Amino acid sequence: MEDELRFGHYAEFNLGKSIELKNWLSVEMAVGVSYGIDYYGSDGLNHAFATANFPSASRKPSP
Repeated sequence: MEDELRFGHYAEFNLGKSIELKNWLSVEMAVGVSYGIDYYGSDGLNHAFATANFPSASRKPSP
C-alpha cells in the first residue's frame, strides 16, 4: 500500500488578475482547481479555490 501512495500525479491550474485601484492600492484575484491521479490513493478533483488580496504600499507623498 505504501508504494501505491508514493507514485501519484497532481496538477493545479489557476488564473489570476491584478487591478490597480489607486497608486498605492491594488486588488489581486485568483481562481483555481487541482486534480489528482492516484494522488495519495484517490483520483479526481482535489480542491477548488478563489482568493482576493489587497496589497498596499506606503509611499512618501509627492510634492
